[in-house]
Amino acid sequence: MGPIEAVLGLACVGVLGLIWLWPAAWAIGDAQKRGVSAALPIAMFWLAGPFAALIWLAIRPAKAVDQKLPVDYRNADDALAAASQLDHLGEWDAAVSLYNHVALRWPEHAVYVENCVQKIRQKQAAD
Repeated sequence: MGPIEAVLGLACVGVLGLIWLWPAAWAIGDAQKRGVSAALPIAMFWLAGPFAALIWLAIRPAKAVDQKLPVDYRNADDALAAASQLDHLGEWDAAVSLYNHVALRWPEHAVYVENCVQKIRQKQAAD
């Protein structure tokens, strides 16, 4: 086997590796955006390989965290968890908006919300 065949073989292995891993990476990212643990897509990928992405498309939650309206949250805990998730995803303006909604709707969380908003503002200033 010559050097050209070796390079072509490595290129084929690389392409097949991308075809195998890209759906898993997409499913994990999509799960995080929808507020679901990445453990589910990882377990599905372990069981079904790249076909796990198709399964994930069928069973994933209907709305991503950043697509929900503040009034969609029935309690402060869910809203605070979603705001924290938005912060983690780098959606800082959406997180601040949701935190402010939580402070207005559930005033008992105002101090915590204020601290969270301050941390986000510090991140935005550093960026």
